[in-house]
Amino acid sequence: MTSRAFDLLRACGLALLLAPALTACDADSLPSAPRPARLTAPGGRDAAPVAPPSTPASPARFEAGQAGGDALPEPIARALQTDERVLDCGEGVRDGVSRFRPDWVAAHRVDLDGDVRPDWVVGGVHPCLREAENAFWWVYAGTADGARALMRGERATALEVMRTRTRGFHDLQLHAVSGRGQPLVSTLRYDGAAYVTGSP
Repeated sequence: MTSRAFDLLRACGLALLLAPALTACDADSLPSAPRPARLTAPGGRDAAPVAPPSTPASPARFEAGQAGGDALPEPIARALQTDERVLDCGEGVRDGVSRFRPDWVAAHRVDLDGDVRPDWVVGGVHPCLREAENAFWWVYAGTADGARALMRGERATALEVMRTRTRGFHDLQLHAVSGRGQPLVSTLRYDGAAYVTGSP
C-alpha cells in the first residue's frame, strides 16, 4: 500500500468516526432562547405582556443643600405650606399666609418599600429650613391618592437610605453635626406608621 493510499484510508476512517457527532450539531438540535409565555385575555384574545416588577431603588445618600432633584409633588407642597418648620420661620408667613414655595426644598424620588409608587426624601434648601450645616428633612410615602408623611423636620447634614429594612421599608440614617461640631449619627426604622429612632 502506498503512502498516499494509506493517508486517504486514514482520512476516510476519521470522517466515519466524526459523522455521528457532526450530525448532532444541526441547527434544530441547538438550545434556543426561551420564548416569552403567550398571555391570553378573557375571551381568547391575546393580552399585552406583563412587565416584570420594578426593582426597589438602590440605597442612596442625600446631602444638605443638595440642589436639583425632582419636581415636588403638589400634595407634599401643600403639606409643607402648613408645616411648623415653615411657619416658625420669619419669612415663612406674611399677613397670616404661608409663603412656602417648592424651591425652598429639594425633592428626591426614591422607592422605600418596593411597591412601585414613588416615595420622597425632601431636604430644606431655603435659609428658613437650614441651621448651620444641617438642613431639615421630610420623608413621604407615595399613596394612591397623594402622599403620607413618614418623618417630619429632622435635622441632618445628610440623609442616607440604607440597605437594611424594617417592616418592609429601608432604614434611614441621619448624619448631623452638633453645636460643638461633633458628628452625630442616628438610625431611624419604620414602625408601621412612621420612622422612629431605635428599634420600633
